[in-house]
Amino acid sequence: MSSEELSGAFRDILSFEEQLTDGRAVVIKFFLYISKEEQKKRFKKLLANKSTAWKVTRRSLEENERYSDYLLINEEMLERTDTGYAPWTIVEAEDKNFASVKIMSTVLYRLETELKKCREHRPVLPKLSPEPPKEPYRN
Repeated sequence: MSSEELSGAFRDILSFEEQLTDGRAVVIKFFLYISKEEQKKRFKKLLANKSTAWKVTRRSLEENERYSDYLLINEEMLERTDTGYAPWTIVEAEDKNFASVKIMSTVLYRLETELKKCREHRPVLPKLSPEPPKEPYRN
């Protein structure tokens, strides 16, 4: 992908995320980081089992060989698409339990924060008359 195409993709991502949040959606983004060695170890474990070997594609293995290149692109993506309305959370994912806890606690925190904002900006509704209408509604 050329740098122009990459810049265009980043602009599209930012525009889309802004549209989502303008519509009151909460965008929560995670980047799960594992080292090249850990990724190789996981691939090896998956490949050793016939029922999970299908999860590892030739492309996955090729991308692992170009890990450094992808790391640079990922760093640029994180820098250029991290915003106040759709921030990234980087998750150290070598330990799956740690990663799960960090993801869940981040989701809870972001949702609680957004709910508080909604409560603060809730429109004031007019008070309704406690009296029932004088005549019942008829078709």
